Formats: sequence, C-alpha cells, structure tokens
Amino acid sequence: MNKLTAFIKLDFFTIKPYFTFKSILIYAVIAVFLSITSINIFSAVGFGLMMGTMFIGYPFAIGEKSNMDALYATLSVNRKTVVIGRYAFTLILNLCIIILLTTLAAIGLFAVNPAGFITSLQTEFDFIIILVFCAFSILMQSIQLPVYFKLGYSKAKFLSVLPIAIILAGYFAFTAFFNVESAVSLFFIDLIGSGLLIPLSIMILIFIVLSSVCLSMRFYIKREF
Repeated sequence: MNKLTAFIKLDFFTIKPYFTFKSILIYAVIAVFLSITSINIFSAVGFGLMMGTMFIGYPFAIGEKSNMDALYATLSVNRKTVVIGRYAFTLILNLCIIILLTTLAAIGLFAVNPAGFITSLQTEFDFIIILVFCAFSILMQSIQLPVYFKLGYSKAKFLSVLPIAIILAGYFAFTAFFNVESAVSLFFIDLIGSGLLIPLSIMILIFIVLSSVCLSMRFYIKREF
C-alpha cells in the first residue's frame, strides 16, 4: 500500500511542471467561457474529461524519456503496482480537473447569469448528457491505457488524439440521436425513465475498467526494459 501511494505521488510530481499557473489559467478561462456561452456549468465537466484524457499520457511520455520503467524494477516496484497506481492516478487526476474546472465555471456563470446558473442545475437532460460524456471518457481511457502499457508512449502517441475525437463525435451523435424520434431513441428514453439505464451502465463500465486493468497488467508484465 505504501509503494502504491508513493507511486501515485510520483506520477503527480512528474506531471507537475506541465501544470503551470499560466496553463491552469487558460484551462479555467476556457471552462468558464464554455459554461457562460452554453448557460450550462456541466460544459466544464466535458471539457475537464477531455483534458484528463489528454493528460493521462504524460506520465508514460516522461517515464519513457527518463527510463523510469527500469528504475521501478531497480526499486523493486512490482509491475502490478505500477499498473494499479497508474489507473488510480488517472482516476484522481480526472476528479481533480473536473472539480476545479466545474467549481470555477459555476462561479463564473453565477456571476454573469444567476438565472442561467439555476436553470442549468435543474435541467435533467443536460445531466444525462454529462453522464454519457463520462461513460464515453471512461471507455476511451480504458482503451487508451492498455495500448500505452503495451506499446509505450512513442509508438502509441498518435492514439492520444483519437479518444478525444471519438468522445466529441459520440457526444454530438448522442445529442443528435435524441433529437430524432425513432424506435431506438424512444427505447432508450423509456429505459432512462425506468431508472435501469444508469445502474446497467455502471455495471458495464466496471466490467470494462476491470478488463482494461487485467489487460494492462498482462501487457506490462510481458514488456522488457
């Protein structure tokens, strides 16, 4: 447990130079701008998820450049600990980014448009859209991490843009899909109304994440450094 905690802290230390005051300010301004223009604080959640998806590749890039994987072996850090630690780091990173950007976006929207802020909290459809966005992000990151563990950052870096593109495409496809009345869309609307969609989606996502962890362990254990 101590080694796992130390590994997660090490990952945060490795990416710390990339989170300068200037870069954080830029991300915060974008999140506030999106929330004000869309009159929806949850826009910041979507933006934060895209940032999190992009940032999870940083520890792999820095680790590859500094030959950190060989250092982990020297320090007797179990490879399973590395994999679990990287997934835990990804989860914590996503939560930190979402909480920070959503808080700032909420403050900005409330300051500019108090009525819009209240309305955005009461719009159930927007909340469902964000849940779908979160599901897409978890799915993409669950696909992305095993690829990094198998190929390393250099060989897999071109894939870092694909999850973001797929998440955006999925988001717009989902919103467009529900604006068109069809048997399938009505089925999903009924499923949402029944309250079964969310627990079912959570179960599927848990299965996907656990499968991703097992796959990453299998790939990383077989790699040679």
